[in-house]
Amino acid sequence: SAPIPGDPQVLAQQILASVRADKKVLTLSSYAPASGEVTITNGMQGSISLRADIDGRFPGLTFNLSKTDLKAGETATLKIVYEPKDRVAKPALTARIYVEPINQVIPVQLIFSIPPEVEKLIPKEARQAQPTP
Repeated sequence: SAPIPGDPQVLAQQILASVRADKKVLTLSSYAPASGEVTITNGMQGSISLRADIDGRFPGLTFNLSKTDLKAGETATLKIVYEPKDRVAKPALTARIYVEPINQVIPVQLIFSIPPEVEKLIPKEARQAQPTP
């Protein structure tokens, strides 16, 4: 009979760790056209397929994957483009990259920096919460 692999929990962790995004957070402007990219690497032996989605996205926010099928060792880029329709501060969103067949979801937080004239209105104590671009 085949040798029993190690701890299935550890094995599962290794499989999930082998498909990675190069960043967990992407900061975009909430008031000026902006774009950002996240690179996904397939460190597995086999092929994977990717799909992306952004929860609660608002008008002007678009995204696309450079490719949806990755062979072993290949990378794909998730490009997120934002063309603001106004200067209103935007809520943080989560982009999710779905990886099949391993049923993995890689979350990437999208943070929208606020216009300087709005930032001036925020008391200093509250500003700490705003990530700097």
